[in-house]
Amino acid sequence: MVAVLNPPPTPAAPGPHDAGRARRLLASLLACVLPALPACSIAPTSSPLHPAAEPTPGFAAAAAAIATPALTSADGRTDQRELMAFVEQLAGQADHVHLIRAGRSMLGEDIPMLVFTRSADPGAATLRADGRPTVWVLAQQHGDEPAAGEGALALAAELAGPSRELIDEINVVIVPRANPDGASHGSRYATNGRDLNRDSIRQILAESRQLRKLNLAYEPVLTIDAHEYRPHRATLRQIEPAGVAELYDLMILGPENANVHPRLRELTRELFIAPTVAAVTAAGLSVHETTRCGRHPAGAPLHLALGETDARIGRNYHGLINQVSVLLESRGIGLGKGIWRGAHSRNSPPCAA
Repeated sequence: MVAVLNPPPTPAAPGPHDAGRARRLLASLLACVLPALPACSIAPTSSPLHPAAEPTPGFAAAAAAIATPALTSADGRTDQRELMAFVEQLAGQADHVHLIRAGRSMLGEDIPMLVFTRSADPGAATLRADGRPTVWVLAQQHGDEPAAGEGALALAAELAGPSRELIDEINVVIVPRANPDGASHGSRYATNGRDLNRDSIRQILAESRQLRKLNLAYEPVLTIDAHEYRPHRATLRQIEPAGVAELYDLMILGPENANVHPRLRELTRELFIAPTVAAVTAAGLSVHETTRCGRHPAGAPLHLALGETDARIGRNYHGLINQVSVLLESRGIGLGKGIWRGAHSRNSPPCAA
Protein backbone atom coordinates (compact mmCIF):
# COMPACT_ATOMS: atom_id res chain seq x y z
CA MET A 1 0.00 0.00 0.00
CA VAL A 2 1.41 3.37 -0.97
CA ALA A 3 0.81 6.26 1.39
CA VAL A 4 2.46 9.56 2.19
CA LEU A 5 1.90 10.59 5.78
CA ASN A 6 3.05 13.45 7.91
CA PRO A 7 5.41 12.34 10.69
CA PRO A 8 3.44 11.68 13.92
CA PRO A 9 4.05 13.74 17.05
CA THR A 10 6.96 12.81 19.28
CA PRO A 11 5.95 10.85 22.42
CA ALA A 12 7.97 10.53 25.60
CA ALA A 13 11.16 8.53 25.27
CA PRO A 14 10.54 4.77 25.42
CA GLY A 15 11.00 2.92 28.69
CA PRO A 16 12.98 -0.26 29.43
CA HIS A 17 12.13 -3.23 27.22
CA ASP A 18 11.04 -6.68 28.24
CA ALA A 19 13.65 -9.42 27.74
CA GLY A 20 11.02 -11.99 26.78
CA ARG A 21 9.81 -9.85 23.91
CA ALA A 22 13.41 -9.31 22.84
CA ARG A 23 14.02 -13.07 22.74
CA ARG A 24 10.87 -13.56 20.65
CA LEU A 25 11.99 -10.74 18.39
CA LEU A 26 15.44 -12.23 17.87
CA ALA A 27 14.04 -15.68 17.12
CA SER A 28 11.68 -14.22 14.54
CA LEU A 29 14.38 -12.12 12.92
CA LEU A 30 16.83 -14.99 12.65
CA ALA A 31 14.10 -16.98 10.93
CA CYS A 32 14.05 -14.36 8.15
CA VAL A 33 17.28 -15.42 6.45
CA LEU A 34 18.17 -15.15 2.80
CA PRO A 35 20.73 -17.66 1.54
CA ALA A 36 24.06 -17.11 3.23
CA LEU A 37 26.77 -15.25 1.37
CA PRO A 38 28.39 -18.40 -0.09
CA ALA A 39 25.09 -19.11 -1.82
CA CYS A 40 24.79 -15.60 -3.28
CA SER A 41 26.18 -14.11 -6.45
CA ILE A 42 26.71 -10.85 -8.19
CA ALA A 43 25.94 -10.64 -11.86
CA PRO A 44 29.20 -10.08 -13.80
CA THR A 45 28.67 -6.49 -14.85
CA SER A 46 31.29 -3.93 -15.80
CA SER A 47 31.67 -0.18 -15.90
CA PRO A 48 34.57 2.27 -15.98
CA LEU A 49 34.54 2.36 -12.18
CA HIS A 50 33.71 -1.27 -11.54
CA PRO A 51 35.07 -3.56 -14.26
CA ALA A 52 33.93 -7.18 -14.26
CA ALA A 53 36.46 -9.35 -12.51
CA GLU A 54 37.05 -12.47 -10.52
CA PRO A 55 35.48 -12.54 -7.04
CA THR A 56 37.17 -10.16 -4.64
CA PRO A 57 39.84 -11.98 -2.61
CA GLY A 58 38.75 -12.66 0.94
CA PHE A 59 35.04 -12.79 0.15
CA ALA A 60 33.03 -15.99 0.08
CA ALA A 61 32.10 -17.48 -3.29
CA ALA A 62 28.63 -16.63 -4.57
CA ALA A 63 25.86 -18.27 -6.57
CA ALA A 64 22.38 -16.61 -6.43
CA ALA A 65 21.49 -13.01 -7.20
CA ILE A 66 19.73 -10.35 -5.12
CA ALA A 67 17.70 -8.16 -7.48
CA THR A 68 18.10 -4.64 -6.11
CA PRO A 69 18.81 -1.79 -8.57
CA ALA A 70 22.58 -1.56 -8.06
CA LEU A 71 23.02 -5.32 -8.12
CA THR A 72 21.26 -5.63 -11.47
CA SER A 73 22.67 -2.57 -13.24
CA ALA A 74 25.83 -2.08 -15.24
CA ASP A 75 27.02 0.95 -13.26
CA GLY A 76 26.56 -0.63 -9.83
CA ARG A 77 24.56 2.31 -8.47
CA THR A 78 21.05 3.00 -7.22
CA ASP A 79 20.19 6.63 -7.95
CA GLN A 80 17.35 8.45 -6.19
CA ARG A 81 14.86 7.82 -8.99
CA GLU A 82 15.63 4.09 -8.99
CA LEU A 83 15.39 3.96 -5.22
CA MET A 84 11.94 5.55 -5.19
CA ALA A 85 10.71 3.31 -8.01
CA PHE A 86 11.92 0.23 -6.12
CA VAL A 87 10.24 1.10 -2.81
CA GLU A 88 7.04 2.17 -4.59
CA GLN A 89 6.94 -1.18 -6.36
CA LEU A 90 7.36 -3.03 -3.05
CA ALA A 91 4.59 -0.99 -1.43
CA GLY A 92 2.28 -1.69 -4.34
CA GLN A 93 2.64 -5.45 -4.27
CA ALA A 94 1.35 -6.32 -0.78
CA ASP A 95 -1.09 -4.93 1.78
CA HIS A 96 1.40 -5.33 4.64
CA VAL A 97 3.94 -2.96 3.02
CA HIS A 98 3.41 0.78 3.43
CA LEU A 99 5.50 3.60 2.00
CA ILE A 100 5.78 6.78 4.05
CA ARG A 101 7.83 9.89 3.39
CA ALA A 102 9.94 10.20 6.51
CA GLY A 103 10.99 13.68 5.47
CA ARG A 104 13.09 15.57 2.95
CA SER A 105 16.79 16.19 2.65
CA MET A 106 18.35 19.66 2.63
CA LEU A 107 18.20 19.57 -1.18
CA GLY A 108 14.55 18.52 -1.14
CA GLU A 109 14.93 14.81 -1.92
CA ASP A 110 12.43 12.41 -0.36
CA ILE A 111 13.64 10.18 2.48
CA PRO A 112 11.48 7.06 2.00
CA MET A 113 10.47 4.79 4.87
CA LEU A 114 8.88 1.36 4.48
CA VAL A 115 6.63 0.05 7.25
CA PHE A 116 5.88 -3.68 7.34
CA THR A 117 2.89 -4.45 9.54
CA ARG A 118 -0.33 -6.48 9.65
CA SER A 119 -2.13 -3.39 10.95
CA ALA A 120 -4.10 -1.55 8.28
CA ASP A 121 -2.81 1.77 9.65
CA PRO A 122 1.01 2.06 9.55
CA GLY A 123 1.06 5.03 11.91
CA ALA A 124 3.19 5.00 15.03
CA ALA A 125 0.27 5.09 17.49
CA THR A 126 -1.29 2.01 15.90
CA LEU A 127 1.94 0.03 15.93
CA ARG A 128 2.66 0.95 19.54
CA ALA A 129 -0.73 -0.50 20.48
CA ASP A 130 -0.83 -3.65 18.33
CA GLY A 131 1.16 -5.87 20.70
CA ARG A 132 3.97 -6.67 18.26
CA PRO A 133 7.53 -5.45 18.87
CA THR A 134 8.90 -3.06 16.26
CA VAL A 135 12.34 -3.16 14.63
CA TRP A 136 13.89 -0.01 13.15
CA VAL A 137 16.47 -0.46 10.35
CA LEU A 138 18.37 2.69 9.38
CA ALA A 139 20.78 2.59 6.44
CA GLN A 140 23.13 4.87 4.53
CA GLN A 141 23.46 7.74 6.96
CA HIS A 142 26.79 8.08 5.16
CA GLY A 143 26.22 8.60 1.45
CA ASP A 144 29.47 6.87 0.44
CA GLU A 145 28.35 3.57 2.03
CA PRO A 146 25.91 2.29 -0.60
CA ALA A 147 26.01 -1.41 0.32
CA ALA A 148 24.23 -0.49 3.56
CA GLY A 149 21.31 0.93 1.60
CA GLU A 150 21.35 -1.89 -0.91
CA GLY A 151 21.25 -4.45 1.89
CA ALA A 152 18.26 -2.63 3.40
CA LEU A 153 16.46 -2.76 0.03
CA ALA A 154 17.20 -6.48 -0.25
CA LEU A 155 15.82 -7.06 3.24
CA ALA A 156 12.72 -5.04 2.33
CA ALA A 157 12.16 -7.17 -0.76
CA GLU A 158 12.47 -10.30 1.36
CA LEU A 159 9.93 -9.06 3.90
CA ALA A 160 7.55 -8.00 1.13
CA GLY A 161 7.50 -11.48 -0.36
CA PRO A 162 9.33 -14.68 0.63
CA SER A 163 9.49 -13.95 4.37
CA ARG A 164 6.24 -12.05 4.78
CA GLU A 165 5.13 -14.47 7.52
CA LEU A 166 7.63 -12.77 9.82
CA ILE A 167 5.30 -9.77 9.91
CA ASP A 168 2.78 -11.91 11.79
CA GLU A 169 5.15 -11.64 14.75
CA ILE A 170 6.79 -8.21 14.48
CA ASN A 171 6.60 -4.84 12.78
CA VAL A 172 9.60 -3.66 10.77
CA VAL A 173 10.42 -0.08 9.75
CA ILE A 174 13.16 0.35 7.14
CA VAL A 175 14.78 3.64 6.11
CA PRO A 176 17.01 2.51 3.23
CA ARG A 177 18.67 5.87 2.56
CA ALA A 178 18.85 8.42 5.36
CA ASN A 179 21.21 10.72 3.44
CA PRO A 180 20.01 11.05 -0.17
CA ASP A 181 22.09 14.18 -0.81
CA GLY A 182 25.31 12.47 0.27
CA ALA A 183 24.39 9.39 -1.75
CA SER A 184 23.90 11.41 -4.92
CA HIS A 185 27.39 12.92 -4.53
CA GLY A 186 29.17 9.86 -3.14
CA SER A 187 29.86 11.81 0.04
CA ARG A 188 29.84 10.71 3.67
CA TYR A 189 28.28 14.00 4.70
CA ALA A 190 25.03 15.91 4.33
CA THR A 191 24.87 18.95 2.05
CA ASN A 192 26.23 21.32 4.71
CA GLY A 193 29.21 19.06 5.41
CA ARG A 194 27.89 17.64 8.68
CA ASP A 195 27.86 13.96 9.62
CA LEU A 196 24.39 12.49 10.28
CA ASN A 197 25.91 9.84 12.53
CA ARG A 198 27.45 12.51 14.75
CA ASP A 199 24.25 14.53 15.06
CA SER A 200 22.07 12.41 17.35
CA ILE A 201 22.26 14.83 20.28
CA ARG A 202 22.38 18.33 18.81
CA GLN A 203 20.04 17.53 15.88
CA ILE A 204 21.40 20.30 13.69
CA LEU A 205 20.45 18.56 10.46
CA ALA A 206 16.87 18.46 9.19
CA GLU A 207 17.38 14.81 8.25
CA SER A 208 18.40 13.97 11.82
CA ARG A 209 15.44 15.77 13.37
CA GLN A 210 12.91 14.12 11.10
CA LEU A 211 14.25 10.61 11.63
CA ARG A 212 14.67 11.03 15.39
CA LYS A 213 11.04 12.17 15.68
CA LEU A 214 9.83 9.08 13.88
CA ASN A 215 12.12 6.71 15.76
CA LEU A 216 10.83 8.00 19.10
CA ALA A 217 7.24 7.80 17.87
CA TYR A 218 7.48 4.15 16.77
CA GLU A 219 9.29 3.09 19.98
CA PRO A 220 11.29 0.21 18.45
CA VAL A 221 12.70 -2.42 20.78
CA LEU A 222 15.62 -2.86 18.38
CA THR A 223 17.42 -0.33 16.17
CA ILE A 224 19.88 -1.58 13.54
CA ASP A 225 22.22 1.04 12.07
CA ALA A 226 23.71 -0.24 8.79
CA HIS A 227 27.07 1.06 7.55
CA GLU A 228 30.20 0.06 5.66
CA TYR A 229 33.73 0.30 6.94
CA ARG A 230 36.92 1.24 5.13
CA PRO A 231 39.31 -1.73 5.25
CA HIS A 232 42.36 0.30 4.15
CA ARG A 233 43.13 2.46 7.19
CA ALA A 234 45.87 5.02 6.76
CA THR A 235 47.19 4.33 10.26
CA LEU A 236 47.83 0.70 9.36
CA ARG A 237 50.54 1.81 6.94
CA GLN A 238 52.73 1.98 10.01
CA ILE A 239 52.64 -1.81 9.95
CA GLU A 240 53.22 -2.15 6.21
CA PRO A 241 53.92 0.86 3.96
CA ALA A 242 52.06 -0.75 1.07
CA GLY A 243 48.95 -0.87 3.24
CA VAL A 244 47.04 -3.41 5.30
CA ALA A 245 43.43 -4.39 4.63
CA GLU A 246 41.06 -5.92 7.15
CA LEU A 247 39.23 -8.98 5.87
CA TYR A 248 36.19 -9.18 8.15
CA ASP A 249 32.97 -9.46 6.15
CA LEU A 250 31.07 -7.79 8.94
CA MET A 251 31.80 -5.73 12.04
CA ILE A 252 29.23 -5.46 14.80
CA LEU A 253 28.95 -3.45 18.01
CA GLY A 254 26.33 -2.39 20.53
CA PRO A 255 26.22 0.83 22.56
CA GLU A 256 29.47 1.52 24.42
CA ASN A 257 28.60 4.79 26.16
CA ALA A 258 29.08 4.34 29.92
CA ASN A 259 25.68 5.91 30.64
CA VAL A 260 23.79 3.14 28.82
CA HIS A 261 22.28 0.90 31.48
CA PRO A 262 24.62 -2.09 32.06
CA ARG A 263 21.73 -4.55 31.80
CA LEU A 264 20.72 -3.17 28.41
CA ARG A 265 24.29 -3.51 27.14
CA GLU A 266 24.31 -7.05 28.49
CA LEU A 267 21.00 -7.86 26.78
CA THR A 268 22.29 -6.45 23.51
CA ARG A 269 25.31 -8.75 23.60
CA GLU A 270 23.32 -11.76 24.81
CA LEU A 271 20.16 -11.52 22.72
CA PHE A 272 21.47 -10.03 19.50
CA ILE A 273 25.22 -9.86 19.07
CA ALA A 274 26.18 -13.36 20.26
CA PRO A 275 23.53 -15.21 18.17
CA THR A 276 24.32 -13.04 15.15
CA VAL A 277 28.05 -13.75 15.41
CA ALA A 278 27.30 -17.47 15.68
CA ALA A 279 25.03 -17.37 12.62
CA VAL A 280 27.52 -15.37 10.56
CA THR A 281 30.34 -17.74 11.46
CA ALA A 282 28.21 -20.79 10.65
CA ALA A 283 27.54 -19.26 7.22
CA GLY A 284 31.27 -19.23 6.52
CA LEU A 285 31.68 -15.48 6.97
CA SER A 286 34.09 -13.59 9.19
CA VAL A 287 32.92 -11.17 11.87
CA HIS A 288 34.55 -9.02 14.53
CA GLU A 289 33.61 -6.28 16.95
CA THR A 290 33.90 -2.82 15.42
CA THR A 291 37.32 -1.35 16.15
CA ARG A 292 39.05 1.95 15.55
CA CYS A 293 42.64 3.16 15.41
CA GLY A 294 43.31 6.25 17.45
CA ARG A 295 45.63 8.98 16.23
CA HIS A 296 49.19 7.92 16.85
CA PRO A 297 52.34 10.06 16.80
CA ALA A 298 54.92 8.89 14.30
CA GLY A 299 56.77 5.91 15.69
CA ALA A 300 54.29 5.30 18.53
CA PRO A 301 52.93 1.75 18.84
CA LEU A 302 49.53 1.15 17.26
CA HIS A 303 46.57 -0.03 19.25
CA LEU A 304 42.98 -0.84 18.41
CA ALA A 305 39.99 0.02 20.57
CA LEU A 306 36.28 -0.67 20.35
CA GLY A 307 34.15 1.85 18.50
CA GLU A 308 33.67 5.30 19.97
CA THR A 309 31.65 5.93 23.12
CA ASP A 310 30.39 9.39 22.12
CA ALA A 311 26.66 9.84 22.85
CA ARG A 312 26.11 11.71 19.58
CA ILE A 313 26.75 8.48 17.59
CA GLY A 314 23.57 6.64 16.63
CA ARG A 315 24.15 3.27 18.31
CA ASN A 316 25.09 4.98 21.58
CA TYR A 317 22.22 7.46 21.44
CA HIS A 318 19.65 4.70 20.84
CA GLY A 319 21.07 2.75 23.76
CA LEU A 320 20.72 5.84 25.94
CA ILE A 321 16.98 5.97 25.16
CA ASN A 322 16.63 2.29 26.14
CA GLN A 323 16.58 0.63 22.73
CA VAL A 324 18.57 -2.49 21.92
CA SER A 325 20.92 -0.82 19.45
CA VAL A 326 23.42 -2.43 17.08
CA LEU A 327 25.84 -1.14 14.47
CA LEU A 328 26.41 -3.45 11.48
CA GLU A 329 29.30 -2.55 9.17
CA SER A 330 30.14 -4.57 6.10
CA ARG A 331 33.58 -4.33 4.56
CA GLY A 332 33.31 -2.10 1.55
CA ILE A 333 34.48 1.51 1.22
CA GLY A 334 37.22 1.73 -1.39
CA LEU A 335 36.78 -1.79 -2.77
CA GLY A 336 34.88 -0.81 -5.92
CA LYS A 337 32.42 -3.41 -7.21
CA GLY A 338 33.42 -5.72 -4.38
CA ILE A 339 31.37 -3.61 -1.97
CA TRP A 340 28.20 -5.25 -3.21
CA ARG A 341 29.22 -8.45 -1.52
CA GLY A 342 28.62 -6.40 1.61
CA ALA A 343 24.98 -6.12 0.58
CA HIS A 344 24.85 -9.90 0.42
CA SER A 345 26.44 -10.27 3.84
CA ARG A 346 23.67 -8.07 5.24
CA ASN A 347 21.12 -10.59 4.01
CA SER A 348 22.81 -13.59 5.44
CA PRO A 349 21.93 -14.11 9.11
CA PRO A 350 23.34 -10.77 10.29
CA CYS A 351 21.04 -8.68 8.14
CA ALA A 352 18.05 -10.82 8.98
CA ALA A 353 18.93 -10.23 12.60
